[in-house]
Amino acid sequence: MRNLLVHLDASPACAVRVRVARQLAARHGARVSVLFAVTVGSADLPSSFSANVLADAARLADIDGRHRARAAVEKMVSLGGPEVDWSETTTASPLAALTRRALFADLLVLGKRAHHGPRADQLPANFAETVVVHSGKPALVVPDELSTGEPGRRIVIAWKPSRESGRAVAAALPLLQDADEVHVLMWDEPHDTRTHPESPLSLDTWLRAHGVAAQLHTLGRAPSRIGEAILAQTQALRGDLLVMGCYGHSRARELVLGGASRSVLKQVPLPVLLAH
Repeated sequence: MRNLLVHLDASPACAVRVRVARQLAARHGARVSVLFAVTVGSADLPSSFSANVLADAARLADIDGRHRARAAVEKMVSLGGPEVDWSETTTASPLAALTRRALFADLLVLGKRAHHGPRADQLPANFAETVVVHSGKPALVVPDELSTGEPGRRIVIAWKPSRESGRAVAAALPLLQDADEVHVLMWDEPHDTRTHPESPLSLDTWLRAHGVAAQLHTLGRAPSRIGEAILAQTQALRGDLLVMGCYGHSRARELVLGGASRSVLKQVPLPVLLAH
């Protein structure tokens, strides 16, 4: 993990993403790049203005947000620690710009789109999930509010024998190797009628071969509300970072997520490392 790419918009939560990225970079000798990209909009401006006036005012608002975001990054860097490479776009859509830049990143650091408020129209719906699916790169989705501690000391893996889950664990390997504790949550699939389901030892063997001693938690038949069960178990184990697959696909412009992904990403109470 040598290159981290952080998406910035004009929300105060960007400072949390940059802080987490710089913490990870300091521990793993990585570079941090940020990309400021938002959708130019005028939803919060008076409709009595002409279209040209609205467009100009929206652009000025975006410039103001960009200045605040850059000032926040520069203030953080001035306190010491890893440098941050700044870039921005005012022409491409946030999804297109981030997907293109993701080609040269090992891990993306994203936030959740605000559902309400003055900045809700800066990003399309399901932004983080869509970036993960379209870019093919793993992403750490960071909540808007997070304690000042370093995430990644107690990592919880929500495991199922799938491509998405395997990619997420492989992407998280540098973090897993550096963690103090690693826990693996495993449920039997509701539709799995095999008498002898796949042994959890195969994952344990793979992790140990890579220097990770994980505690396995086999939890029986998966509940119908699996996402909520994952979050409850993670909280009980005092996990500070969750690793899981992002289960979904893109149909034109609509992203359809599986139950676990949808439930966890709706709440995002802790950093979640996703891969598709």
